[in-house]
Amino acid sequence: MKSLISVLILSFSHSLWANSLYVAPVQGTNISETEAKTIRELVKVEVQNEGSHRLVDRMDQANFYLQTKIIKFKTYTISMVRWQGNNEVSKGQWKANSLSDLETQISVAVKEVLNSKINKKQAVLFKNEKSLGQQAAEKKQRANFERVEARRQAMLGFGPAYFNKMNSGGSGIGFTAGYVWNIDDHFDLGLKSDFAISTLHSDAYVVAGKIFTNYFFSSTDISPFAGAGFGYGWASVHDNQNIQSDDSASGFALSLQAGVKFFRTSTVNFAVAGEYTTIFDRSDIGEPGVFLLRFSFLY
Repeated sequence: MKSLISVLILSFSHSLWANSLYVAPVQGTNISETEAKTIRELVKVEVQNEGSHRLVDRMDQANFYLQTKIIKFKTYTISMVRWQGNNEVSKGQWKANSLSDLETQISVAVKEVLNSKINKKQAVLFKNEKSLGQQAAEKKQRANFERVEARRQAMLGFGPAYFNKMNSGGSGIGFTAGYVWNIDDHFDLGLKSDFAISTLHSDAYVVAGKIFTNYFFSSTDISPFAGAGFGYGWASVHDNQNIQSDDSASGFALSLQAGVKFFRTSTVNFAVAGEYTTIFDRSDIGEPGVFLLRFSFLY
């Protein structure tokens, strides 16, 4: 009788241990540390409500652990995986349109992942220190890739302009309008048009249309960047001594820029940048160019 009781106790204890689960810290793209902690606590609550696993506070005490990643762009993408050691037991992806919807989808995700039939599969863990592009490539290799749409933003900018080889000694004012696509956390690709006009001579101006790209040196909310653009431009060159008639130039245009972008994870961004554009066509004075100190809003 004692032997039977001992066997039952050992069996029951093993069952409890086998169902013990550790909820790992939530990893995220474009979410704050506070949001990640809140989502983790929400996952813990849902695990407790489900009742099929016993929560533990340390990974080395658990037979299973749950890993959650949230990717935020226009919507939220939830990736949840249950692991047993290095073996992937069950997984899934869900979409949420808002924070309130995210809470509902996390409840659905926890239930499905914990109650899915065990199907152990060796896999590579996604790592938070890797860029979004690298994570997407890894997920695609594991046949668990959902395409993330590049966020498109309208861009409006203005600022002082300074001319080169246009005989306009005073400063001018410049305007920029265009579209930007956030390819990943380090690259932007865009189309824009620039217009700069002298405040002293209305017949001295530059117009250019370009395709451009920017590289961000970090994936943080505030990041410096450098970029280049290529397109076509027109310039009207003023003769401030009235010795000869005004001249014009038009041709391919090249620009280089550097600056800082703020609030990158918000709906509206702000950027400060300096950009120099030159037009590869000579007027009577030379190849005209313009430097624009630009303050831009992106939304």
